[in-house]
Amino acid sequence: LALISASHLGDHNSGLGQGFAQVSTATEHYAAEMPIDMTMDWLAARAGKPRPFFIWLHLFDPHTPHTPPEPYALGFRPESAMGLSPVRAWILFRQPAPRGFTEPVLGADRDLYYGEVAYLDRQIGRLLDFLDSRGLLEDTVVAVVADHGENLGEHGIRFRHVGLFDTTTHVPLMIRWPGREPAGRRIEGLVQTIDLFPTLLAAVGLEAPPQDGVDLRELTGEGRQGRRAVFSEHAGRLGVSVRTRDYRYGLNQGNERFFPDGPYLYDLKADPGEKA
Repeated sequence: LALISASHLGDHNSGLGQGFAQVSTATEHYAAEMPIDMTMDWLAARAGKPRPFFIWLHLFDPHTPHTPPEPYALGFRPESAMGLSPVRAWILFRQPAPRGFTEPVLGADRDLYYGEVAYLDRQIGRLLDFLDSRGLLEDTVVAVVADHGENLGEHGIRFRHVGLFDTTTHVPLMIRWPGREPAGRRIEGLVQTIDLFPTLLAAVGLEAPPQDGVDLRELTGEGRQGRRAVFSEHAGRLGVSVRTRDYRYGLNQGNERFFPDGPYLYDLKADPGEKA
């Protein structure tokens, strides 16, 4: 099952539905609650059917236009993880007040962006609780990864994911392994999103075809520090970048609206914000 929450990423013009028996794409875009509910309905309808199953669940929040529902839009989030239960108590993550768009053309605002992050967190919690309630977490790998980050004013850019900086290339990558694992750990070190492909195949006992990814368990196991360097390429061939623990070297080309053409080098120890 593939659930694609943005029409411009639909299988009709992206090919992202290749290999899936069922593909659903939003007419424009879904707020996360819709595809989460669709996923739970699909799983419930499969009760008693043979396993395994594979679901690609694409969520569009947080993304412009920033339109979180209330009370997230007003600055509230759940006090704690509630799973499938209704939220019993709300707490503030900022001063409570309505917010208008500070970037009207994109429908964007930093506080509303944070509201969408909190809303998305709530929806993922609902799905995990559903999987747990059906006993599916005992033998299901759950991976959460973002396709890109966002500039929220850094580098003089507001609400556009352009440029190859940590703001756009350092993204969430979380994996929950089957069963009752001990408390999660945050792993320092560099990896790439392409490493998720061989990792998931290895987890279900399949051999990956020749490709550039590496099983994350090999990269982050005991005594391992991840990759020596990670690489990124800007959409439209507008730039390339290589990042190590201490440096980022890159090349901008054809993106003069935001950056001058040419090479750049950041010393990340002396300049972690990549400002100089």
